[in-house]
Amino acid sequence: MDVNQVADRLYRMPPGQFVTARNAAADEARTGGERDVAARIRALRRPTLGAWLANLLALEHGEEVQGLLELGDGLRRATEQLHGDELRKLSAQKQAVVSALKGQARAAAVAAGDPPSEGALEDLEQTLLAVLTDSGAAATFLGGRLTGALSSKATAPAASMPPAAKAPPVAAPARAQQHGAQASERRRRVALARERVVEADRAARTADADAARARKALDRAAAQRDRQHQRVEEIAAQLAKARDSERDLAAAQRSALARVENTDREARRAHGRARDAHAHLDQLDRAA
Repeated sequence: MDVNQVADRLYRMPPGQFVTARNAAADEARTGGERDVAARIRALRRPTLGAWLANLLALEHGEEVQGLLELGDGLRRATEQLHGDELRKLSAQKQAVVSALKGQARAAAVAAGDPPSEGALEDLEQTLLAVLTDSGAAATFLGGRLTGALSSKATAPAASMPPAAKAPPVAAPARAQQHGAQASERRRRVALARERVVEADRAARTADADAARARKALDRAAAQRDRQHQRVEEIAAQLAKARDSERDLAAAQRSALARVENTDREARRAHGRARDAHAHLDQLDRAA
């Protein structure tokens, strides 16, 4: 089992999944008889949320990270050579590049199902700023094994595995040629990073406009709902009043029906008495 491949997989995972996956990989190596590999895997430390975001950038977004590294090289070189104009120019780009990478890391974390907190993003920003000012921090960051936030003052303890060893020095002529090629490539990548910053800012403005429109639509819907609710309340009150009136009319109808029944009964009795009186009168007339 390749420890580096396992580490690459583990440090891409959200921190909440790290320990379980690490222990499972170590157990698998141990079961396969690779005790030394199992021990090295189990020694891997769980990253903080901010360190995980930095690892995602280093492991999955190398092209975007290259712009950060080149900007850091330029800043350090301008500082060493006391090139004030160049330093001011590069410093003005620093926050834009860091913000763009934070947005990239946030999107990657959301895609992985673990949206980052503000604290994690602040730790990431601290790491990115350390990469810009310290070549050691940059090398540690590129390893993709961070377990905590980097700072320009102390970089080594924040990584679970050391970065790869540096290549041997290049001969002077070859170094000059290589430097020219690297400078050209660096300019191309910085230009590309600037374009991405512009695109990210444009996307952010578009998202803000969409959010504003959505809030307005929500406000309109809430107002319409309130008006409809008020109308429902009014109709409900009218319905309750109509039902009360219906109950009153039903009671009046029952009372009138009872009176009709009573008067019909009295009328029948009166007709009976009238018949009896006529019959009695007839008898008296016949007797006379």
